[in-house]
Amino acid sequence: MMIIRATRLCVLLLSAALAACGGNSGGGLMTNPTPSPGPAPSPTPAPTPTPVATPSPVPTSSPTPAPTPTPGVSPTPTPTPTPVVSPTATVDIEGRVTYDFVPHRSSGRGLNYLGTEARPVRATTVQLLDASGQVIDTAQSDDDGNYVLTGEPETDYRVRVLAELSNSSPSWYITVNDNTAGNAQYALDGNLFSSGENGNIRDLHAGSGWTGADYTEARSAAPFAILDSVYQLVDTLVDEGFDDTLPAVQLRWSVNNRANQGELSDGNITTSSYLPGIGAIYILGDKNSDTDEYDRSVVQHEFAHYLEDNLSRIDSIGGEHSPNDQLDMRVAFSEGFANGVAAFASGTGYYEDSGGPAQAGGFRIQLEATTHNRGWFSEASVGNIIYDIADASSDEGDFLSLGLLPIIEAMQSTGYVQASALTSIFLFLDEFGENADSNVETGLSELMELHDINGTGPFGEGETNDGGISVTLPVYLDLTLGNAIEACSRGDEEHKYNAVENRRFLRFTVENEGFHRIRIVKTDTGTGDKDPDAVLYKNGNQRSRLESEFVNSEERVLSLSAGEYVLEVYDFNNIDADAVGGAVCFDVTVSEEG
Repeated sequence: MMIIRATRLCVLLLSAALAACGGNSGGGLMTNPTPSPGPAPSPTPAPTPTPVATPSPVPTSSPTPAPTPTPGVSPTPTPTPTPVVSPTATVDIEGRVTYDFVPHRSSGRGLNYLGTEARPVRATTVQLLDASGQVIDTAQSDDDGNYVLTGEPETDYRVRVLAELSNSSPSWYITVNDNTAGNAQYALDGNLFSSGENGNIRDLHAGSGWTGADYTEARSAAPFAILDSVYQLVDTLVDEGFDDTLPAVQLRWSVNNRANQGELSDGNITTSSYLPGIGAIYILGDKNSDTDEYDRSVVQHEFAHYLEDNLSRIDSIGGEHSPNDQLDMRVAFSEGFANGVAAFASGTGYYEDSGGPAQAGGFRIQLEATTHNRGWFSEASVGNIIYDIADASSDEGDFLSLGLLPIIEAMQSTGYVQASALTSIFLFLDEFGENADSNVETGLSELMELHDINGTGPFGEGETNDGGISVTLPVYLDLTLGNAIEACSRGDEEHKYNAVENRRFLRFTVENEGFHRIRIVKTDTGTGDKDPDAVLYKNGNQRSRLESEFVNSEERVLSLSAGEYVLEVYDFNNIDADAVGGAVCFDVTVSEEG
């Protein structure tokens, strides 16, 4: 079998750094022991059809000649014979579609090619094509990869399997495409064959391309491995009662996709990631460095970001991240949520990522928490909480077993989607517990205590865990119109763009619609010139960006409607890649214009 690209027919051992929205896709901190790969299993060939005799044609009945009538007053009319119509014969072409699945090693470090197994290609579109490439019939493979198509006898056909999942209720259309070939959709084509007199059996198998020491053959299985990881997650939600519409999304994978910056169409995707602005998921395919087609955790993590964006709201500012980092609360929530979803959907309880020469390196993170006390700024804490709410097993402080759907439903609620507060573990827990019974409330309280999260409400009021960084609290500063308030922050020592201490959040309420002046001025705290910037939000939507090149101050007059706002304030020098990590304080004022 060969893989072709068809155009579409009629969107952490803890030292390893995870790049923006992705798995350990940036690499760099993974160890890569020498692999001990074995030969990949040989693909199952399609059986040769058994020769059959050519069928005899069905004879056409001839009408009996009309007799010469006897003359009379009322002659008997000549009967009109009823023609005999030959039925159109059809035959079934059926078979099973499988792909090479390469599991992770039991240690969690790298892929185990010796354990490669043929798994069914599930819920995927299968087509019957005639010799000219016209689609004659279409079916969908079942959960064991079986399909049945209908054609005519003694006709040349080909079976094609499209790398796509489609469904009407719940509704989705999910494809795997090659971003280095004009986003062409992947497909697996069988050989041309004759349907014979009584039909034919055509099994198709997509091989991994691994031949013992390297990928030296076509990596036909990759698109279907990626698709099956998505199917596993979607099927988990459907089993729990999910019934919603998902917008069409492409998962873009290529053997040329590598961890470089540049044009996406050239394969320079930086990391496996979901890009909200594009609405697509990009997956690394760089062998012997970082390729993610068999990293279910990575694929499901990115698909969870897609769900967050399209079913709820996604406020994350992205950037590099790892479980040990103290992150902007929006990043911590989004990445932790995606980790927890992946660990639950895969059924392993782990986040796993392979990489390095021969895909023999990598890491594994256990989402069933064994250590606690990180906080509201930790993706590890958020991931543990999400997983513990969903999973069926119990450990210290975890007796909830609610599945994924209640988590998704809480994030779909109006109170969450239209909240004034930005997304965080505070907003999520407040909304999740809104209609919870006493047992669930107790369970949530115990999980929060284990992770040293003690703020209440969507704004985390009363939080006392500052992570050893005093400028992080309170989580939100309360600003009164007309009165200045001091907001202090500092740059992260590792120059992280998304560290918890880089930005301060202020909330204020506009009572009267009209023009308002926002003024940010550097105080005596902080050496050298500073570049204050800000972003204004209302109900989670970006209202304005205040980004001028003025030194030590920022000012803007905006027309604001009544309601509650959040103002994010920071020094550009503390989020720039070349930042020196200086501390700075600003006096912030919002006032009505007369």
